Amino acid sequence: ELNGSVAETEVQIKINELPAAVRSYVKTKYMASITEASKITKADGTVNYEAEVKKTDVLFDANGNFLKESKD
Repeated sequence: ELNGSVAETEVQIKINELPAAVRSYVKTKYMASITEASKITKADGTVNYEAEVKKTDVLFDANGNFLKESKD
């Protein structure tokens, strides 16, 4: 039950605010620049980071570990 609270919030951040592990993973795996970055805070307080690369959203945990990717 959500009782009016926010399920999760997504805030746009500067690319250099992403954890170094995220930036290095993207550079190595995609050989491309990150075009957009977001910090996602879930209802339970868990933080994830999202990096947009080549029309793909790549999701990471708070420590910069890869979770999943999804194409737009």
